[in-house]
Amino acid sequence: MEVGVRGRALVESVHKRKQGPDAGSVGNGLAVVIVFVLAMASRGLAAADDVLPAAGSTGEIRVCLTDDPIESSILLTTTEETKVVATGSTKVLHRSPARSELRIQRQAGAWLVAGKKSTAETIEVQPVRSPGVWVNGRLYRGKLKLLGFNNRSFWVINILPLEHYLCSVVDGEVPGTFENEARKAQAVAARTYAMRRRDQAGDKGFDVYASPVRDQNYQGFQYRDAKGRALAGESAKSRRAVRETAGQVLMRDGKLARTYYSACCGGVTSEGTTTFPYATEMKSVECAHCQDCPRYRWTTTVGKEELTAAVRKAAGKTAPKGFEVASVVVDDRTNRQALPEVVAKDKAGKAVRIDSRSFRAGFSRSDLFSVWFSITKEGDQWRFDGIGHGHGVGLCQWGANGLAKEGRAFDEILRFYYPGADVAAYVP
Repeated sequence: MEVGVRGRALVESVHKRKQGPDAGSVGNGLAVVIVFVLAMASRGLAAADDVLPAAGSTGEIRVCLTDDPIESSILLTTTEETKVVATGSTKVLHRSPARSELRIQRQAGAWLVAGKKSTAETIEVQPVRSPGVWVNGRLYRGKLKLLGFNNRSFWVINILPLEHYLCSVVDGEVPGTFENEARKAQAVAARTYAMRRRDQAGDKGFDVYASPVRDQNYQGFQYRDAKGRALAGESAKSRRAVRETAGQVLMRDGKLARTYYSACCGGVTSEGTTTFPYATEMKSVECAHCQDCPRYRWTTTVGKEELTAAVRKAAGKTAPKGFEVASVVVDDRTNRQALPEVVAKDKAGKAVRIDSRSFRAGFSRSDLFSVWFSITKEGDQWRFDGIGHGHGVGLCQWGANGLAKEGRAFDEILRFYYPGADVAAYVP
């Protein structure tokens, strides 16, 4: 599911002031010491307030860390002493000291753990303290479970308390600059979404994907960027939002509600069925609160060759042979009850009709931010004028922040974007 503008975790840093020419004087030195002591005291108080949410009644969540099975082997890096066991067994297959590398392979239906063979169906990697293991540039809380997909490939699943998982999701989904009440609304929506997915998981071995495209954006406790720098996957702000909404979910008719969300609706949210066929209860609402979003309105241009390639890809076999775009029309983009239809014609007047989601999927570029747009020909280019970011169904994240700035509490925000649903404490 495309769930939003994938906000990045806020990494707080301390910026040291440069000392002036009189920094060595007794008066200024004393002032510096006093400021330093006060700063350290305030940091101590902040740290005392920043505690990890209790696991609570919501239980554990099983997060699949990749969209596709891993082929053959994986290299793990430990930050804590770690043992590998067969699931359900106390027999230790291997022990790794802290700050070491551990390679696990899948061959002919068996596991090779640091070269030692195991025929167990699944194995677990259990650090003595959490977080304790890096996987593909991310450090995770909890433990890992490796589940065979076939004789050569496997899934890596992170198992941890759902409340701890949410600490990363909140920072992965909304910016750290957002108001606390908006972040609390995000925490409740994400908790409810994850619990519904868990209920629907069946016996496939995991509940949700870590991918923001498939489910929610889960970055773990820390992650490395393209330059190899370790960044925070969760923060004091996200832990606070989860802690202050612990165990609270959105309910509708006595059941966990659907809680789809996206970055910015652009002024009105979309009817649920524009994206999710069974979400008939999710109604469109007018939203005048997301105008601060950088993609509230957006524009981009596309050349003829790229446009033609996208139409051919989206239309597939229905596109006439050798189809070349000569004109494009999009029906009323203000109607949020159904997807707009894109009608592309060639010089002979042959038409290809595609809904805006399929049309958008035909492009490889990432700057077509939603399925709500108009298209205007300008010389050899076509200009796209779009509204919002994401599918627009349910919670508008930038709108939630706008409402929070107006003084609305998280439960009011959720009732606004999910009409007919209400916040309640989860009862197992």
